[in-house]
Amino acid sequence: MFDPELHESYDVALLGGGLQNGLLLLFLLERQPGARVALVEAESRLGGCHTWSFHDSDVPKGVEGLLDPLVEHRWPSYRVMFPGLERELVGGYGSFSGESLDRVVQAKAKTAPGVKLCLGCRVERVEAGEVALEDGRRIRAGLIVDSRGPDAYGMAGRPAYQKFLGLEVGLKKPHGMRGPILMDARVGQEEGYRFVYVLPLDDRRLLVEDTYFSDTPDVCRETLRGRVLAYCADEGFEVGEVFKEEVGVLPLPCRDLELKAGTGCLRGGYGGGWFHPTTGYSFPCAVRFADEVSRRVVEKASPEGLRRLEREHRRQFRFGVLLNRLFFEGYRPELRWKVMARFYRLPQSTIERFYALQMKWIDRCRILGGVPPPGFSLRGVLSGVR
Repeated sequence: MFDPELHESYDVALLGGGLQNGLLLLFLLERQPGARVALVEAESRLGGCHTWSFHDSDVPKGVEGLLDPLVEHRWPSYRVMFPGLERELVGGYGSFSGESLDRVVQAKAKTAPGVKLCLGCRVERVEAGEVALEDGRRIRAGLIVDSRGPDAYGMAGRPAYQKFLGLEVGLKKPHGMRGPILMDARVGQEEGYRFVYVLPLDDRRLLVEDTYFSDTPDVCRETLRGRVLAYCADEGFEVGEVFKEEVGVLPLPCRDLELKAGTGCLRGGYGGGWFHPTTGYSFPCAVRFADEVSRRVVEKASPEGLRRLEREHRRQFRFGVLLNRLFFEGYRPELRWKVMARFYRLPQSTIERFYALQMKWIDRCRILGGVPPPGFSLRGVLSGVR
């Protein structure tokens, strides 16, 4: 029976309070301050315990200013290091945390009377034009965007994984770093391609992540914590305090995704396949999705723009899946670092378009062309055995 006290109506309902819907809400309110939007998140806060970093070249023209309130750190360049190769790449690089996303979205929502944040609420089911919550409430909306995570697809074959453990540490003395280290692969190559990622948050605070492109999702937190602290000691970083810990396991497809059809909704974020299949990162795809969907809502535009974006994303995605097959099935784990070292000798324009998932034909030719690094097994790729 219809109970008006349990039904609420909105222009847009956003399911999930992570990066994708946080960006979408901010973009919608910037472009249409009076929009009626409900955001439903199972946890008590938005953003989770995550850190998102991005290259300036990941950001579409015209939306840079919309991201400024979120960004906590910016650097003009970054370094990568491999045995026999060290390279500094000049170009803007930024970072922000889940805490920043929560703070900015909550502040924006308080000034927008049409916005309701339903935190600590779980979705029971989604139907055409309506969301049923576990507490009995019903949310009706002209557009529902479901961005609740990676359970909305199946991965054919056996996926690979990008997994990491990061510690935000306070140091006893200044570290002296000028900018981030995106990859330090001079470390031991346990469990697949391993590298350490370092962000200097201030002169005595670092985020240090031990990262693996691995065949398994297994994470032993104690082991990885020890490796992070050992790396800090080796690099002369005297750790005085550990502020927080961040752990992630991102599945990487070695075959194309089998996306489940949405039930009366648009699927966004990782669960909708809007992520980089080779790196596991979602930021560039999430920004483009939020930009296009918010414009469509505000301008009451046809869905053709979103369809074009989806087609181009799928085309780029399929190439990324091919790269995963070559990387994970063509090389033994201890040799995979050589593929990345070769990649970082390519022109910076190709590297930037790769991370943005906007590769041109010339980039594909550069990435695949030439003699592969030693250890490549065509038999492994054809058999799909790792």
